[in-house]
Amino acid sequence: MGFNKSILAIVWFSTSVSFAVSTKTIEHLKKRCFVWTPTDKCITRHKEDDERLVKKLTSKLTPAEATDKVIAEGKDAAAHYNDPITALYRYNQALILDPGRAEAWQGAADCFVKLDMNAEAVPLAKKAIELDPKRGDAYVALARAQFHLRSAEAKANYQKGLVLGALADQELARAFSIK
Repeated sequence: MGFNKSILAIVWFSTSVSFAVSTKTIEHLKKRCFVWTPTDKCITRHKEDDERLVKKLTSKLTPAEATDKVIAEGKDAAAHYNDPITALYRYNQALILDPGRAEAWQGAADCFVKLDMNAEAVPLAKKAIELDPKRGDAYVALARAQFHLRSAEAKANYQKGLVLGALADQELARAFSIK
């Protein structure tokens, strides 16, 4: 799955992270409340939609409960439905509610790895590690992205993730001959 990085970019307002995507991915994102604006060649969430989302979620739940809810929905979309686009949208919602949640940053990084957008996953995983240095899953997410980018740091980050209690990744374990 290759991406022409010179054609399209997505701007994620809540995180200020930019990344390139394929036309197929754009179609998926357009179906999930993102808006294509050809004048600046980016897909953006409307500020009003973000504000409406926060208001709706926090009308019945505390901000922490609302964040937990959308993170759980993101995990469900990624794990049970193998839908990284929906999961990414949910993690973005969580970051709108609470940009300090390492779990949401790490989940978004995992989604980018699944979308074969490894270079874009690296800063997200690093942000998760910055927010929670003891989060083993964030180190594994970083290692996955670095492995696909052929970075020499991948093995060390994977081993650190395992030491911190993250579950083993079969692909990385085989590649690094770790049992």
